[in-house]
Amino acid sequence: MIKKAICPNCGAEGTVGRYCEFCGTKIVELKKDTEYSTTIRKTVLDFKISQDEVIKIFLKNLAQKEAVPSDIFNKLQITEVSPVFIPMYSYIGSYQANWSCLKIETEKYKVGDETKEIEKKYPMNGVAGGNFSFLLPNCDVSPLPTSFNNFFESIKFDKTLYDQTARKNLSSEEQTYIIEEKGDSQAIVWNNSDCGKCLDSDIQKSVNAQLPRIYEDLSYSCSTNGGAGRAFLLATWIIDYNYNEEKYDFIIDGTGNYIFSNAPIDEKEKSSLDELNKTIKDSKGNAIFGGLLGGILLLVSLIAIFATTFNPVLLLLADTLCAVSLYLLGKVKQNFKAKQEAENKRSHILNDSQTLKCKNLTNALNTNNFGINDLEICKELSADISNMPESLGTNENTTQTDGCVPILMVIGIIIAGILNLLAICKVLLN
Repeated sequence: MIKKAICPNCGAEGTVGRYCEFCGTKIVELKKDTEYSTTIRKTVLDFKISQDEVIKIFLKNLAQKEAVPSDIFNKLQITEVSPVFIPMYSYIGSYQANWSCLKIETEKYKVGDETKEIEKKYPMNGVAGGNFSFLLPNCDVSPLPTSFNNFFESIKFDKTLYDQTARKNLSSEEQTYIIEEKGDSQAIVWNNSDCGKCLDSDIQKSVNAQLPRIYEDLSYSCSTNGGAGRAFLLATWIIDYNYNEEKYDFIIDGTGNYIFSNAPIDEKEKSSLDELNKTIKDSKGNAIFGGLLGGILLLVSLIAIFATTFNPVLLLLADTLCAVSLYLLGKVKQNFKAKQEAENKRSHILNDSQTLKCKNLTNALNTNNFGINDLEICKELSADISNMPESLGTNENTTQTDGCVPILMVIGIIIAGILNLLAICKVLLN
């Protein structure tokens, strides 16, 4: 009977008595001492930030987050701070795609005075390659806070988290942090995800990057190296808190690099910011479109004025086209001005809101440490909060991005006037 066991070095599953296909370590069957054993050995990405540091990051994140109510720290109640280990699979490997196609080229040749075209096809082939990395949870995520959905998506393609893991003996207390595994194999977890489609898309993009402009009969075959899921536990902190009797949560991984939260929203501030963001986006798009169209029309109109003989109708049409182009360039200036005004308003709203939240947090820290027991971390938080409004400044946007538009308009008017005078003089001289 073939027995399976976990590699003592890297944590991959293998056959007892054989060597691990990932690291080459011999896999042996470990006998469990059920009477005396209080620890288990796992591959773990351990906690690198303390509970007090997590609370500090959480409070700073709320102070900096857009559209969070300014009185959040006056009504904030942290109900629980929980360390958890999330069972994960890491899939790291490389791929190689051998492809072939027919390159199509059109060649011109002459038969007497006549130019003809002939389509020629040439066989082409190549090899496209690359690396891939996916992280997938091996647990039932439905009981977890809703923020975990975004959290898992954010770490899905991370290439560095598994490299920070190590084998560790987990104490009885640490074992209680582990979320119950599904028990699915790495292959089942992979097949139940969309990672296969993502990998296929990456392979196709790599192949397409090497193809000629025009081709037909494309075919390719792909092989992968590695990619089997390696089990590990991902350390994560969860903060559950209440605001106005509503429940919210904050999630941060054990390294402190990934943060996701379900925070309360100030609907009035959010509505104002959404409207200003739309104005900024629309004004920028209109300015770019108007600038390009106005510039092209101005150039065409000047060429038309220069090329036409003194035909009153044609000259009037060319001058009308020139006037339209100058009008469009004038609208570009207005759009740039609207964009700047919206950006300045947005900065003022964010600065005022963050300054008020920092002030309220500073006042709250005088009577409430929010569960931070380390006095030094509490002092660091107070210092960071007091410096935060200073680092904001006014952030007012005074960049004159439309400075070239008036110059272009003046030049266009002068050239159009000169060309009109030349056209009139030409007729008078004739």
